[in-house]
Amino acid sequence: MGVAAALLVGICLLSSSVWADQMIFQRQVSPSSNYTNMYDAKVSPTDSSTAPGNPYSLYLNSPVGAKNVCYFDVSSLPAGSTVTKVTVEYDFYSGKPINASVGVFQVTTNWVGGAAWKNKGGDWVDLNGTPQGPLPFSSVVANYNGWYIWDVTLMVQRWVKGTAPNYGILIIAASSATNSGQTYASGYLSLNGMTFRPILRVTYTPPSGDSTPPTGTVTINSGATYTNTSTVTLTLSATDNSGTVSLMKFSNDGTSYSSPEPYNTTKTWTLTSGDGTKTVYAKFADPSGNWSSPATDTIILDTAPPTDSVIINAGAAVTNTRTVTLTLSATDNSGTVSQMKFSNDGASYSSPEPYGSTKTWTLTSGDGTKTVYAKFSDPAGNWSSAVTDTIVLDTTPPTPTITAPTDGQVFGGSS
Repeated sequence: MGVAAALLVGICLLSSSVWADQMIFQRQVSPSSNYTNMYDAKVSPTDSSTAPGNPYSLYLNSPVGAKNVCYFDVSSLPAGSTVTKVTVEYDFYSGKPINASVGVFQVTTNWVGGAAWKNKGGDWVDLNGTPQGPLPFSSVVANYNGWYIWDVTLMVQRWVKGTAPNYGILIIAASSATNSGQTYASGYLSLNGMTFRPILRVTYTPPSGDSTPPTGTVTINSGATYTNTSTVTLTLSATDNSGTVSLMKFSNDGTSYSSPEPYNTTKTWTLTSGDGTKTVYAKFADPSGNWSSPATDTIILDTAPPTDSVIINAGAAVTNTRTVTLTLSATDNSGTVSQMKFSNDGASYSSPEPYGSTKTWTLTSGDGTKTVYAKFSDPAGNWSSAVTDTIVLDTTPPTPTITAPTDGQVFGGSS
């Protein structure tokens, strides 16, 4: 590969997730969206220094043109691990075939830390360790849209062993390229989804000598019996003989687990859909890669409110007093109705109180048709829609009218 090539250099600080002996680095995708420590930068052939930026695309141009740099932080690999296979993967999603090989090289200047380039447009060494040399660590011919994979095992092994500093990976198109303009997804790409961002895939053997896994516990919603939403908060606690718990992962069925993520004492988790008893499984790992047996906790997911009814004064049509007796009936799929509340206008309700089958209630003042509203809740906090009943309040007595005798009329006897 010629030295006079356009560079796609990516220096991306990305997050990680671990599958036993494999760790994947991809910004905001794995292990979670909380990982945002990513840097991309564009480098022109005349640049003497570069500040980290956030372009949405990494543009590969040949023989000369735009350059970009990508850096993967691999410090979260378990200490003492043996790296056996590493690939760097980019999604080429736009542009023309360049009809030439594209190779990967090792960056030699800490530009993220603010250092200036010794050579304008970027510094690197090739596979033989030659500064600005032409021999890539590996290469591919990138002629069609899709994912391209380069082997960077030797490069990352040097980083992990400390025999070479990790300043990033440089991707260079050969000077023999016949077309220019290939666009690769960067660590900040939103088009087509974040899963198209660059990936560093590291396969490794954990250090030997510690075979004792951590022990841990998981508690759902602080030990609550019920929840009315599938989103819950897990409280986690784990210890290990090494003094460090490094990773955790979760499952709703004890078989399929989430991607491992750094250990923490809390985690927002989503239960499976459908009401009923739910079990959450949690596993914890130490720096040696020992995974614990699953810790579990259960909670009842109940999203259905009670069904209910209210009857005023045993169904009477009229009352002559504002104080009435409500007859109440409610059932719930959980088997328990826990609370009830009432209103005269359907807007302002009384304070919730324990469920009962009767309730003394006071109607609003003023004769006329009155409506009473009632709502009921279950232990999960699901409130029913209002049920109603009506009654006529009539507190005004009749007014008598005398029609006979008429004024001055005499009955019986003579005048």
